[in-house]
Amino acid sequence: MLLVKTVIGPSQIHGIGLFANQVIEEGTLVGRLTQWDVVVEREGLPQQLDDFFMDYSIFTDRATQTAFQTYCDNMRFMNHSKQPNCLDRPNGDCVAVRKIYPGEEMTCDYGLISASDAYK
Repeated sequence: MLLVKTVIGPSQIHGIGLFANQVIEEGTLVGRLTQWDVVVEREGLPQQLDDFFMDYSIFTDRATQTAFQTYCDNMRFMNHSKQPNCLDRPNGDCVAVRKIYPGEEMTCDYGLISASDAYK
């Protein structure tokens, strides 16, 4: 669930992107997984959907990797960057790693979404 003002629009990175609609200070909690977000059990998923969730979701149980959780609001439009301005933590929180200005696309590093506890 997004906790800051944003808009979606055409992205220079890929398709649709998520853009800040306010100044977001470094360290600000910009989003958080909640009970309203989507949980998908992996068992029985068609391979295409399993591949999609493997790439674009957070494991709800990283030990077994049996279920995924993904955002149900516009946070799902946050695109990947190797130099992101947001960091997804394993606990489901997403924080700004630097000041983000209105109109700037909000990004995260997809490779760190289910990363080690070092990013807590």
